[in-house]
Amino acid sequence: MPDDSVLVNVLPISSLPLKTFDHEGQRRLLAWILIDENARSSYESIAKNFIEEVQETEDKKTWRFKFSPPRLDNLSLDTRGWMHKDTGNYYVHEIIGISNILSSLPKKVPFYSEKFKAGTRGGGTSNVAKPNGSVSSDTIDDQQEADIDTKPKTIEVPTTSFSFATPIETRKVVKKRVPGAQGAETEDYEELVELDLGTDEATIDGTACQADFSGLDDDSDVLELYMQRFEAFKLLIKMLSERPKTDCTEKLHFLPAVGRSRLHRTMDGNRRSLLEVRVKTDTSQFVILEIDTTDNSKPISTLIIKINDLDYWDDHMDEFLSLVVKRSLRWPKASYLKKFDDVYTLNHPKSMLELTESSDDFIRWQKRLDTVLGLAE
Repeated sequence: MPDDSVLVNVLPISSLPLKTFDHEGQRRLLAWILIDENARSSYESIAKNFIEEVQETEDKKTWRFKFSPPRLDNLSLDTRGWMHKDTGNYYVHEIIGISNILSSLPKKVPFYSEKFKAGTRGGGTSNVAKPNGSVSSDTIDDQQEADIDTKPKTIEVPTTSFSFATPIETRKVVKKRVPGAQGAETEDYEELVELDLGTDEATIDGTACQADFSGLDDDSDVLELYMQRFEAFKLLIKMLSERPKTDCTEKLHFLPAVGRSRLHRTMDGNRRSLLEVRVKTDTSQFVILEIDTTDNSKPISTLIIKINDLDYWDDHMDEFLSLVVKRSLRWPKASYLKKFDDVYTLNHPKSMLELTESSDDFIRWQKRLDTVLGLAE
């Protein structure tokens, strides 16, 4: 692994549902608890205090929950509570947001499990067995084991926003065997190509529906992490912005979940983004659109639209993003796009990862863009 990475190996005996690792906020929180010494010592204090202070009788164990809080330097809390008028004391009933969390973590934390499986992206309906009986409520019965034949049910709980001062990049990875020296095999790790998730925590004899809780909303500022996925394209825009009387502004969008499609996420479990660049010249204004396909899901050309009414474009942006997902990472049809004005596409050079601003492929790419924007000399 690179020096700026730490691999988290999820053991086969782990009872944590694998779908937890589909959520980048959950992965980032897990990385913080496991790797950051400040957070980990606080988390481990729960078990330590339980072992030292639990009281056991013939039929039960009792323990008053206690832990050692982590250091909270420069932390910001968003709370609900009430102010006592006479004493001036503020009583906190609920913490609904934690922000500016300081951490000591590597830049990248990949997660590996032998249950992560590579394959082809599936479509159609899922062959999940129906439960023997209907689940009429969200009542949790800890005395029952989860039934292997029931579909997991997500139980909505109030969310708590969680934001790191310096967010890290997390991914799911699979193990790849590559030929080693003298015909031997060595193990390496690569970006996950596709997932066929399965989990072993339910039992055949169980009777209860499997339940997952969704109560974390990660608000970390991850803009810089996602922008790194557009390095070659951003170099093209940087050169464009240096031209006289040309103004460029960037905005990052995330593709929405649409139906059962998983294309709103890249194959490593992160959100798939779309970079919009608004270009204003002396005579016209354009939007240039680029989709994150760093997982090599599908090659798609850059879309350029000459825009007369930016407000009209903004009003239709959510619809546009949904159409991209519905069309399996293809741009909406020309008949739809023409309502905004003239439409162009710009093909990518073949070796995007090896481009430099002095390479012939990059110069030709730049000239094609200049021609579309009416800037060719």
